[in-house]
Amino acid sequence: MRTWRGKLVLWSLASMFAVALVFAGVTYANLRKSLLEEERRELDVRTEALVRVLRENPSLLRSLSSPRDEERRATEQAWEIRLRAFLYPDERLSLFGEGGAVLLHIEGDGEEGNVEGDDAPFANLTLYREFSSGGTTYVLRVDHPSTRLKTLTHLLLRSLLVGLVVAAAGSTAGALLLARAFLRPLHALLQTFRRVREADFSARAPVGAADDELAELARTFNAMMDAVEASVARERRFFADAAHELRTPLAAISGHAEFLRRWGDRDPERAKRSLEAIREETARLTRLVEGILTLGRLEDPDALLALEGSCWAEEVLLPLVEEYRLLYPHVEVSFSSADRSPCVSPAMARSLPQEPLPPHVFPLACESLRHLARILLDNAVKYGAKGGEGGKVVVGVFVAEDGAGFFVRDYGPGIPERDLPHVFERFYRGDPARRRGGYGLGLSIARAIVERTGGEIRLANLPDGGLCALVRWPSPA
Repeated sequence: MRTWRGKLVLWSLASMFAVALVFAGVTYANLRKSLLEEERRELDVRTEALVRVLRENPSLLRSLSSPRDEERRATEQAWEIRLRAFLYPDERLSLFGEGGAVLLHIEGDGEEGNVEGDDAPFANLTLYREFSSGGTTYVLRVDHPSTRLKTLTHLLLRSLLVGLVVAAAGSTAGALLLARAFLRPLHALLQTFRRVREADFSARAPVGAADDELAELARTFNAMMDAVEASVARERRFFADAAHELRTPLAAISGHAEFLRRWGDRDPERAKRSLEAIREETARLTRLVEGILTLGRLEDPDALLALEGSCWAEEVLLPLVEEYRLLYPHVEVSFSSADRSPCVSPAMARSLPQEPLPPHVFPLACESLRHLARILLDNAVKYGAKGGEGGKVVVGVFVAEDGAGFFVRDYGPGIPERDLPHVFERFYRGDPARRRGGYGLGLSIARAIVERTGGEIRLANLPDGGLCALVRWPSPA
């Protein structure tokens, strides 16, 4: 059978029938054994009663040992009438004297029973009892045919066979119902799969009322589809935002190019300004494309190979601090290896040593650390001034019980609390004051670098003003 319904029906029927067959076999064997033991006990009781009657009449026993004459025949008839009361119609009784001589033989009134050997399925029950009376030893033999046992066991066997047929029919019906109940949620899940195949990412599998494995499968699938739908929505929004951001510099370049085509030779000064604008827009466009490509590479599973490695933090951060001091002389950029500012939590601050720390090793390649630090420093320098030309930026490293990392803090206006949950989203630029030529890709790239190397990054406004960007990698297990 190719369908799961057919397989479930077949497997259920086979398993239920096998269980019923084993149960019937065990029941038949136990009941047959019980009937046989019961008949043996009952026969033993009647045989003991016969022995007791014979032992209580020694004179009659002696008369049975005399030569056959009228008196002995009368005695045999009297004993036969008396002893037949202890026998079933199909039983036989034999009394043997010394030397094995047959003194008395009584046949039951019924049909002759089974006389097969002891190894037959329904063999006779035969009991021997040896007793003494008047100094003479006698042997009593009682043959109990298995006719009654055979009748009862045949009746039991027929009943069990009928039960097996009923069990098979019930198993088939139960298997069909079980298959239908089991496959109904799977069919619903299959329909959901088909909708997803048709790019309907809003499709969700129905979750049954029963809290079983199928319900857990449906919940897991729905959670996966929630993530897929959110990812698809982010990708669509990303491409829409990218198209929007690309449109602005392309429109500017197109406008200036059209001006140069028409009037460039008539107004050299304006043509020069247009060429400079084209150069600036081209540079902006290049940065935007590079940011998009960087994000795309970081989402590639093979990107982790380029990020993996280890790097001495001070070898990257100290030269960067010196570089930014030269590039931005109006901003005070400093490095601290034991910063006590609110940039780190109190628990983290307590774990910082009093003296300068030795070099730290972070679990990523130096080029990736340099790229990450540049993004955070660019943001801090760009937005860290409280006004005018002044500003201050602090770069620091820290070690805590649960890991190590670095931070970059500024003393600027910070980020509105409503924007903090969204600052790592692509192209997000919530506060107009922070839209100074950027595209909203830097922090997205920073988060991708940190998370792909097993760390975490957080932004927080500080009580005394400014913003802190904190990067932490957990301690190795």
